Amino acid sequence: MNCTLCGKNKARFFYMEISRKGGIIKGYLCDKCVVRVPGIHNFLDNYLNNQNFSGNKKKICPVCGLTQNEWEKSGFVGCAFCYKVFRKEIISDIKKYHNASFHSGKKPVNRTLSGGKSRYFRNEAIKMIPLVNYKQIKKKKRESDGFVNKKHKA
Repeated sequence: MNCTLCGKNKARFFYMEISRKGGIIKGYLCDKCVVRVPGIHNFLDNYLNNQNFSGNKKKICPVCGLTQNEWEKSGFVGCAFCYKVFRKEIISDIKKYHNASFHSGKKPVNRTLSGGKSRYFRNEAIKMIPLVNYKQIKKKKRESDGFVNKKHKA
């Protein structure tokens, strides 16, 4: 891919500028044109100075400057881009506390996946059927004890 400024050289850098009004300017730059971008020297100097070049590399958000140590202490991110920078760490923390890295919604204990009642409650309802004659309660007819006892004995 060629540089968007000069159009001649091969691009090695991706450039994205976000204006205060919310506009986004994107482009690809070559080695020569990246030097001409205003403010790139300060950004690269800060980025390279904050990098830990020892074996234990800690991540730093390039947008807000939040370090991994600061995030681990507070638990709060500094900006929206921090979610991309610290993605693996955030997911591992969520798994540690919630035993999953996603939310699947509320699952009541007494319901099955199909939405019906669980087997326990269904069995309890079946046990109660011979004790109460629901048809007789609805009809309100012939509610004598003799009639109910004769029907259940048969």
